[in-house]
Amino acid sequence: MVDEKPILEQLNEFNKVLDDLENIDIMMEEEYKTLILLSALPKSFENFKDIILYGRQSSITLEEVQVALKSKELQKVTDQASSSTGEGLTVKGKHQKKSLFKKGNTNKW
Repeated sequence: MVDEKPILEQLNEFNKVLDDLENIDIMMEEEYKTLILLSALPKSFENFKDIILYGRQSSITLEEVQVALKSKELQKVTDQASSSTGEGLTVKGKHQKKSLFKKGNTNKW
């Protein structure tokens, strides 16, 4: 797996490979599939892998890992969308420079 490609696309490819293997009668234990997926994740997922592998007292299923990866990807997309919408104040209009202290100025506050 690589950072340049969306994780959801890579998960779909991973699941397709698993399905293809099952179609030719190559069966793997759930735990083995989970470890293969975790070990295939790119470097940017190191913390994620550590939390999944060492942060739980019970074993984790392939489905739980995939759900967690999808959630992480969704959060990443949401964070990028909110940071790219920039917050600020835009003033439109013609800039007029008036002197309030000019002789004959009748503008009053």
